[in-house]
Amino acid sequence: MTTEKLVRRMLTEAVATEPEPAHAPFEQVLRRRRQRSLRAAVVATALLLTAAVAVAGVRGLGTKPTLPAAPSVPPGWKLFQNPTYNLQFRYPPDWVVSGRGGFVITPRKLSPTGSRPSTIAAPGPMFISLGLSSDYYQFVIQNGTQVMPGRLAGGRAFIRWTATVSGAHVIAYEIDWGRFCLGRQDCGSHSVSTQIQATDPALLDRYGPTAQRIIGTLAPMHPTQASTGDATRPACRADQWRPVFASRSRVAFDRPRWVIGANIQYLHGPACHLRTNLRLTVERSDGTAVAVAGTPSPLTVEADLPEDGGTAGDIMRTATMRYWGWDNWCARPLPQARLRITADGGVSTTRPLPPHSIQDPRLPCRPNAPWRILPLP
Repeated sequence: MTTEKLVRRMLTEAVATEPEPAHAPFEQVLRRRRQRSLRAAVVATALLLTAAVAVAGVRGLGTKPTLPAAPSVPPGWKLFQNPTYNLQFRYPPDWVVSGRGGFVITPRKLSPTGSRPSTIAAPGPMFISLGLSSDYYQFVIQNGTQVMPGRLAGGRAFIRWTATVSGAHVIAYEIDWGRFCLGRQDCGSHSVSTQIQATDPALLDRYGPTAQRIIGTLAPMHPTQASTGDATRPACRADQWRPVFASRSRVAFDRPRWVIGANIQYLHGPACHLRTNLRLTVERSDGTAVAVAGTPSPLTVEADLPEDGGTAGDIMRTATMRYWGWDNWCARPLPQARLRITADGGVSTTRPLPPHSIQDPRLPCRPNAPWRILPLP
């Protein structure tokens, strides 16, 4: 089975056919359905992201967002609302919406279910998939994905990337949906994942502008708290947290770039609000600095603890995660060198550089190419 067929099958399973409960509080709905519709939608979205990046790589995206700058909706467009997932959008009358735990939006003439929005057999040759994710919207960057940041008409931040997966053309958006709780325990910063897929470039040319206009109308039905947390909380003490690196090394799929991940680890203490700057530097084993263009490279972290506190691991999905890209990183020998992240107040952590063997030999580092560290995205 091809990756495309696997992703489509999982997406089909994600948009379950069970009826949506009427007038059910959000928390009660999730207690009954969380292991089915919501989790399936998240799994399908994660598969799509992983497959698109791992199989095909990611192309450059230009310099400007393609979504409309103003929420201009043509007359006659329908309004779709889903209180369970706190989202709404508008779509043309000749398109149909299918699914319950995740959604597929398709031109009616290309939809395998025609005008029946309650079931779906397969997404069709051109469609928009839409799902709620339990990850922070920048999570995909840790795979080395080249993205373009932007904002929806309503101001919500997104990152956008494109790919070709087993012949299917993909335009993907990860949208910051703010902080809320999925049930009693899964509280924190979440996102909406949406992808435009077309099996034929001609279909993408014909329906792509309308699809992106639909995505541009996405908005929550009710306001959510900012992903950066509640600034009215007491400030976190220095002993309540520490910066940590990702446990493994990742390289980009389309260039000689090492993606360096950092997170904030919650240690103990009462709920608090954290705002700090993280500075990345390179040093030799004796602590002397290595002059790399772009360093010290600062990134700001603002979030709530303990909700957003991560762990020293490979999977970092919260609003405290930050990434740097070291372009052409293996071009110069640096035996026993290490990275250091230093936060405000001087607390820091280090990790060694990975072996050059992790770099894809098809994308070798070049001695004369720019050797630099850049914040991502």
